[in-house]
Amino acid sequence: MFRFNYKFFFLIILTAAIISCSDDDDSSTAPEGNAEIDNALVGTWVLTKILAPIATTPEAAGISLTALFNEDGTLELTTVDSEGTSINTGTWSTSSGTITITIEGEEPGSSAYTVDGNTATIDGFPVSFQGSVIMASLEFTKAP
Repeated sequence: MFRFNYKFFFLIILTAAIISCSDDDDSSTAPEGNAEIDNALVGTWVLTKILAPIATTPEAAGISLTALFNEDGTLELTTVDSEGTSINTGTWSTSSGTITITIEGEEPGSSAYTVDGNTATIDGFPVSFQGSVIMASLEFTKAP
């Protein structure tokens, strides 16, 4: 039987958030070494919906997540929950509808993503938890 665990849920959101953010101004890509940077993802994004593994809102889960995707392929994730604020940094790149995010000190994670106006969705981002891999899907809204 699956028992909902907020710490587990937080880990899913944090990992998935690393891979999705978008900017609705320009969806062209700019080469960055062997990787591409999709300009549609450049900017600050706020997690607004958790679509899977359970459908809920960040508020209901007791967390807040903001992702800053920079033009130079770096990113910063800020998470606020009952234990306080944490900031994680890393890199990101895109290729053919897939975003790859690497948080400093962790293995890279890749997932399909879409950008539609001021909404970015990451679908099926692999998250390791207690020896299992769980697929998370998240929706972000571009910050004003």
